Amino acid sequence: MSGADALAVLGHELERAGWSVRLLPGPVLRVFSPAVPILGETVTLEEGAVPGRWWYRSSTGRLLGADAVTAAARVGDLLGPLVAGALARRSPEREMSVAELRRRFPGVPCWWGAHTRQWWALTAAPPRLVCAATVDGLARALADVRPTAAKDA
Repeated sequence: MSGADALAVLGHELERAGWSVRLLPGPVLRVFSPAVPILGETVTLEEGAVPGRWWYRSSTGRLLGADAVTAAARVGDLLGPLVAGALARRSPEREMSVAELRRRFPGVPCWWGAHTRQWWALTAAPPRLVCAATVDGLARALADVRPTAAKDA
């Protein structure tokens, strides 16, 4: 099976799970939620020990598996929390959404650490890596580092 064929099989599994996919040159598969197309994952291939057998690899370097069903489930595990956070609505019972965090701190890259199970951000001035267990906690930590950005929001 060619690399493009292997990615097409994975793409089919991901579409069955509700994800949108786009096969790009390389071959590379871009995976995203139709509800939040700005968030996504890029899957590439790595040839296994047996010619024609492939391993799926995430953009973070994580091996997703050698079969499309396992790889599709792991992509869902990576993207699920990000999409859920981006779609969250603010209420007294619910924490800030990722979209609100990005509006409050424009230009500050923020992400969910799949391995650390924490929210992370990198500030430019002063340069600092910040983490917290929740999006609200990350917003508070960023406000401590960048008090002027928090006042502007």
